[in-house]
Formats: sequence, structure tokens, C-alpha cells
Amino acid sequence: MLELMDNKKYTLTENSLIIVKLSDVMGYYTKDESWSFKWLEFFSTEDFLVKRNTVYEIPCNDYESYALQKCFNLLNSQETISCLTASAMFSSVVFLWHNKISSDNAEYAQIIEKVKDYIGLNISNQLSVSELARKYNMSERTFRYAFKKHVGKSPKQYIEQKRLYLAMEYLHSSYIQIKELSSLLGFSNPYYFSRAFKKFYGNPPSAYIKKDI
Repeated sequence: MLELMDNKKYTLTENSLIIVKLSDVMGYYTKDESWSFKWLEFFSTEDFLVKRNTVYEIPCNDYESYALQKCFNLLNSQETISCLTASAMFSSVVFLWHNKISSDNAEYAQIIEKVKDYIGLNISNQLSVSELARKYNMSERTFRYAFKKHVGKSPKQYIEQKRLYLAMEYLHSSYIQIKELSSLLGFSNPYYFSRAFKKFYGNPPSAYIKKDI
């Protein structure tokens, strides 16, 4: 767990990458007894290729693992030429990471559009984030990150808002009971549906029921 001055805590697992300002680091800790990570401090006068304070999942290939270890070995020598070589190697690794992230973002954008279509077709079913992630061969953490990045809200928020928008359409276009509408849109129960509806629109769904003339 990494804690920064923005009062946010970042959970880091295997293959996690995060770029932060050293002065922003408040502390870090782990729940496990044994753990390891690679920490490189560097100075840059340019905008960094990888966005700061964002956790990425980037499995290192053999070259990247070798290059990072080589950087540590070179920096330990403290010779000028070694430090320059380490800087060049680290820059090359960061460039590779940037390309991976860019490639993943394009791929994720296509997947998330498919997810949105799937949600629309299955809105009356129970849709869990973990099941959606498995369906599209993504870890739950990566799925949540990719979805929020491309949609602007979490999967859970998107699903609920999609249901509430549809609920208003149903209420304006036809006579329907609250219990029936709740079930039709996949809410766990009418009480939760009514509460979510009122919180979102300011009025309970009963205020919008079309009268059967």
C-alpha cells in the first residue's frame, strides 16, 4: 500500500507500476511479512510519458527485467559513465512501458464498448463486476480501471444509471408497477430501486407513474 499527500492510498500488487513525485510520498506498508519491490528515483525536466499517480498493470518481459536490474547494478558503482548508461537504459524501459499502455488503452477501448453493448442487452440480469471481468478475460482490477478510464464512471455506477435512465423511459411511456419495473431492470428489490431512483432524480418513481386512462 502506497500513501501520498493527496490522502489517497494506492494498492500495489505484482506487475504494478506507479510514477509519483518523491515529495508526495507519505509512506508505504504491506500486510505480508515478506515482500519486495523495485524503487527508482530519477529527475526529469519534461512531462513524463507515463501519467503520474496512476496504477498500471504491466508485466515485465525478460529485457525489461534485465534492464531494471542492470540499472541498479550500474547505479551502485556511482561512476559517471555508469550513471549515464543507467539513465539511458531506464529511459528505454519507460518508453516501452508507454507503448504498452498506449496499446492496451486502444484495445481496452474496444473491449469496453463491447461490455457496454452486453450490459444493454442483459440489463435485467444480475451483472457483477467480477463476472464481467472474467467474461472479457481481464482481471477485476484492470477491468475497473479500463472501464472508468473510458466511460468516466465505475462499472457499478454505469449499470445503475443505465437502469435508472431506462426506468424513467418506462414510467413516461407506459403504465407499470414499481415491483414489476424493479424486476425488469435487474434491481435486487423494489425498495432498493425506489431509494436509488429518488436519490438520482429527487423524487420517488411513484411520482412519475403514467396513469392508466
